[in-house]
Parts: sequence; structure tokens; C-alpha cells
Amino acid sequence: RFLEDAEMSSSWGGEEAGGVWTTFKARTYLQPQLQKAVAASRLMDRGHMQLKDWILFYDSQARMVAPAARDNTGRGRCEARV
Repeated sequence: RFLEDAEMSSSWGGEEAGGVWTTFKARTYLQPQLQKAVAASRLMDRGHMQLKDWILFYDSQARMVAPAARDNTGRGRCEARV
């Protein structure tokens, strides 16, 4: 494991994010290349979901008080269909 060998940690609490995503994008029908457009009903299947907000730090320089969390509601929780 790279992070352990380098004596580092991440904001997500480990090297494997396990399906966590912070960005979610898909081409719309208003953009060029209509053959790549994704219908709203297929967003979860064909959208690009990626983890972008990944902060790395050396264990000797900082410590994580609590793992990072996602919130897309403004109420401290993440809902899949928001």
C-alpha cells in the first residue's frame, strides 16, 4: 500500500475510497457530440462519478480528527438522487 509505505494518510481515511465520489458529470443533449449525451434516467449508469477532493498528508505533519464526509443536502448527509 503506497500511503502506508510513505507514512501518509488521506482525507478519506484510507487508500481505497470504495465507491466514494465527489464529482458527478455527464454530457447533456445541449452540448456537441449528441451520441455521447446521457439521458437523465441513465445518469447513475452512464455518468462519470469520480473522487476529486482527495487530500494527502504525512502522518508526522498532521492527523485526521474525523474522516471527510459528503453533504449534498446542506443537512449533513449525502443523498444519491439529489
